[in-house]
Amino acid sequence: MLYTDFADHYWVGPNPPENYVDLDQHCSFMAVHWLLKGHPAAGFQYGDFDEATRREASDTVRRWADHQGGRAAQEQYARTRLGGSSVDRQRLTGQATSRKLSPGTLIWFGNDRHAQAAVVTSDRRFLMYDPDTGEATMRTAQEFAHYIAQQNVFVVRYVAAAQHDASCRCCVM
Repeated sequence: MLYTDFADHYWVGPNPPENYVDLDQHCSFMAVHWLLKGHPAAGFQYGDFDEATRREASDTVRRWADHQGGRAAQEQYARTRLGGSSVDRQRLTGQATSRKLSPGTLIWFGNDRHAQAAVVTSDRRFLMYDPDTGEATMRTAQEFAHYIAQQNVFVVRYVAAAQHDASCRCCVM
């Protein structure tokens, strides 16, 4: 979580100083970062970022807050960074459960308060990353569909089967 005192001072982490209020979480940034940096099965935590990436993450969250963008700004960020498009839950659920998503397809999803990510693996399961825990978990298509039932925003970067590179990490999971 990124906190501020509105006097141009910021705090990252739990237990902020007195009179600091939360601006927003780093989860959207972290979910996109996980997708673009090889989606490691071990996941990662904010503390795993180097200094420059931590600064970039907090600056990005601060820009979202400055423009009062919230979820809309985060969704736009995900679309831009992933080169994906927004889809609705019903469409994504149908594509997932009918196994129509090609391996390597990247999915950023969330709700008004939290964002997560998933990548379709070679066996058409879903490696999912939750920035809150820092962990990645494998789920079947049905488990994925059930999990996203409570989410309300989705960005997908589709990969055509012919474009899929069999050497990518999603195929070795």
